[in-house]
Amino acid sequence: MQNITESQRTKQGCFVYQITDNVGVRSSPNVGDDNRTDVVYFTNDLVSVELILPSYIPNSKNGPFLRLSDNSGWLFEKKHGEVTARRLPVVKGLWAFYVEDTGAGGMQLRANPNGLRVPYYDTVYEPMQLIYCDRQVTSPVTNIASYRVQGTDGWLAEKGEDGTVFVLPENKVKTGLFAYEVEENIIPRKVYKMPSISGGALPMVPFNKGEIITCDVIRQSLNYKDTYLRLSDGCGWIYLVDQMHQIPIVDGNWTLVVMNSIAMRRLPIDRQDCKTSTLFNPGEMVRCDKKIKSTQGTTFYRVAGKEGWVFDNRGDDVMMRVYATSARGSTLSNNDEEEEGWSIEF
Repeated sequence: MQNITESQRTKQGCFVYQITDNVGVRSSPNVGDDNRTDVVYFTNDLVSVELILPSYIPNSKNGPFLRLSDNSGWLFEKKHGEVTARRLPVVKGLWAFYVEDTGAGGMQLRANPNGLRVPYYDTVYEPMQLIYCDRQVTSPVTNIASYRVQGTDGWLAEKGEDGTVFVLPENKVKTGLFAYEVEENIIPRKVYKMPSISGGALPMVPFNKGEIITCDVIRQSLNYKDTYLRLSDGCGWIYLVDQMHQIPIVDGNWTLVVMNSIAMRRLPIDRQDCKTSTLFNPGEMVRCDKKIKSTQGTTFYRVAGKEGWVFDNRGDDVMMRVYATSARGSTLSNNDEEEEGWSIEF
């Protein structure tokens, strides 16, 4: 009979096991209690395994032995013939998600798909960060899917057992820079720490007719009923209402000369509560890279490298004049010709 080598008996890859009985992690592939560590997994926990090693003893009632993906130790399928872990099907594929803004400052990469005391890696994904995943496993108890992040050994769950969403499908989120104009006066809008009306609300902000709000994320809910906008100044999220419509943003290069002292704004709104500490004085030249024209006649320009906004007029007062402009791919000219803008629709 041909001898089977250890390399032929060993399986390497991405495996997930469901714990069927409370079990302590071992420091080596052995069921003996002398090798137990302080780490314990409980019934129905899911653990990530990178190597399956059958027992070297023929017809053994122990094993196969399972090396955990985070290299914290070993588990086993059986101990003295009693099942302690059951292998689950793992689906291969490619999934793209945005990390949800839960108000917690990001989502930490988990060593295992779930568990009461699941260990974590140091990696933290920022809210609305795009990630790609290459493996999926679903808990047979909670029916919650978890995904392995591509290029890592770690996992993120789609949601918590309380229903809190942790990751959003790519088609639910748009990122970039978007502008919305208020068509008519609306009641003061609450600014939320996260895209949910149940999240902590910040001071109420009134948006008046003709005012423009810019956002860097448009986030739809999973049921398509609600849409939230993340304000581009980083203050938080607002709920999109019917009295707001998207307007174009024009890319280009503009140099403006200051006619009257003007303070840069966090948003393209000429209001005291949107002022920043950056002040431009008469005669200064200000370089800008984006333009938004409101239906009220005022044109706002984003200051290049500053992420803030200035504007050309306040009623009859001229605040700034265009000194030079160049459309994308054109030569420098002194004519501020209107260019066709762009917008993104779901």
